[in-house]
Amino acid sequence: SNGSYKRVKTHLLKIKAREIQVCKEITNESLDQLKKEQEVFEKKKSMASSGYIDIASILHDD
Repeated sequence: SNGSYKRVKTHLLKIKAREIQVCKEITNESLDQLKKEQEVFEKKKSMASSGYIDIASILHDD
């Protein structure tokens, strides 16, 4: 469910929230990668909700 995703995201990305402990075992390298992936996801989600279509990213998406 969406709540589970938010809890895991909050835990792994070390976002401070009540009742959710930040992950103490994630490496800085993994944390940086997750943050980059989250930024890409949020950007795509934002563009999709606005009706924007980025043809270049569609054509070059691996």
